[in-house]
Formats: sequence, C-alpha cells, structure tokens
Amino acid sequence: MTLVGMVVNPTKVDDVDALVGEVAGQLAGRGWPAPLVLETTEDDPGGGMAEQAMREGAEVVVAVGGDGTVAAVLGALAGTEVPLAVLPAGTGNLLARNLDLPMELPAVVDLVADRTTSRMDVGQVVDGPGAPGCFAVMAGLGFDASVMADAPEQLKGRVGWPAYLVSAAGHLSDEPFEATITLDGGEPVQRTARTVLVANTAGLQGGVDLAPDAGVTDGLLDVIVISPQNAIDWLRIGARLVTGSDREDERLERFQARHVEITTDTEQVCQLDGDPVGPTRRVVVEVRPLALSIARPAPASS
Repeated sequence: MTLVGMVVNPTKVDDVDALVGEVAGQLAGRGWPAPLVLETTEDDPGGGMAEQAMREGAEVVVAVGGDGTVAAVLGALAGTEVPLAVLPAGTGNLLARNLDLPMELPAVVDLVADRTTSRMDVGQVVDGPGAPGCFAVMAGLGFDASVMADAPEQLKGRVGWPAYLVSAAGHLSDEPFEATITLDGGEPVQRTARTVLVANTAGLQGGVDLAPDAGVTDGLLDVIVISPQNAIDWLRIGARLVTGSDREDERLERFQARHVEITTDTEQVCQLDGDPVGPTRRVVVEVRPLALSIARPAPASS
C-alpha cells in the first residue's frame, strides 16, 4: 500500500472535506489507506507541508491548488525520489497545461495509482527575492510580475485567467527599465525592457508559447526579453506570440542558459510561477536538471 500525501490550498477548493472524502474513496477502492492531508497557510504556501508529508512516510505528494502551490511543494520534493502529482485548482494551471497533465480528480488518482512518473528540470532562485524558491514554469520581472500581483482575486475567482487581461491593461503604460542580463557568466547583455522572463516551460493560456524551444528535460532555462516602445509594438509582439512566429528583433528576444543573473536600474516586482516575491533590483536563477520526479502520463507510442 502507498501512503499519499495531499497538500491542499484551502483558498482554491470550495469544500476540502468533500474533496478529501472523494480521494479517500477512490484510494480505498484500490486497497490504499486514506491520504495524509495537510493544508497550506498564509505563512507557508506548501513547502513545509510537503516536507512533513515525506517525514510521515508519504510516497507521493499531491499538490492541490494553483501554480504557486505547486511551486512551493516541488521546492521541497526537488532532489528527492518522492514524486509530485498535481490536482489543478488555480487560475492558470500552467504546469498542468504545459505537460498535458490530467485536470480532473479521477484521472489524477488513476495517474497516482499507475505510478507513471518521469523526471523534469526545475528553476531555482539562488539569490534575490524568494530564494531558495523553485519554479516549474517561469520567473519574471517587470510587466509580467506586476500583472500577476495586481489581478483582482475576486475577478480571478469569477472568470479565471481573463482577469489577468484586466490587470495587464492597467500596466501597459508602465515605464521601461534598464536590465543587465548575464548568461552563464558571459558578457552582460543590456536592454531597455518592459519585462524579462526566465522560463522552464513557456506555454500560456490560449495557445501562446513564449519560448517554442523551451523544454523541461533540456537542462536549460529560456530567457525572454520583451521591449515594446509603444502600443503598436505591443500589438506586434502579441501577434507574433499568437501566431507562433519565431521572429526576433529588439522588441522580442530569446536566449538560453543554465545560470541567469538579472539586475535592473529600478526596483521591479518579481514573480515565481505567478506568486509575487519582489520587489527587487537583482535576481539570480539557475536550472536544476531533472531534479523533480513528477506523475505524468506516459507518452503515446508512435
């Protein structure tokens, strides 16, 4: 029998007791014990609960919440053999969407029971806000992080990810900042930017892919620098992303590296997988190759 740990963000679940009861029933049907359930708190978004679950013998930990909850849990699991499973309950659920993870409870329990796992890279902040926090999808500075920070919670609850569009409209006129980006210790790259993103996987809602070459097993982070000068530039960038164009110029550039240092001339909001952790003028991140075991459907045979 396998003990399943559940780290639940209660702000993302309407009825925690009902959810736990359903999971327990499905596990009992397989002869497994009831799950160990630990709820996140305002002071601990999930990392401490994941560590406790492992101490109490959990052989798999299910993160129930949004990408921020998932990031907190995977930070504790990275570097161990205990797999992460994800029951998406957030606004974006970007990791689940990028990896084609199941979105509904019965399929998630089936995946846990099947013990189908693979390993994936994670990004980690080694210096700056949120250190030593990890991210599965992306970290960001500037416009992107401000949008995440200011999206109205009540609107997110009602309409989901389009709430971010409301927040984005309010930040389109924010001032650009000077960014110095150092990749793997090389010659610094200097840009006047609106946002700098460091992605492990970069698919957004609506089929938008910020970095088509990003992959969770390539041992690399993808750095995306977005530098519009006016409203027309924003439209051009949006059109490229929506159509999947790989064109790059001074408005949109992409790089790859294992170690990324970003400094800015003014304080910028920073986010890790959608959770604000700034503001800051410096952040250093690096990739941890194949550090995480994740419950993930086996790829279809060709």
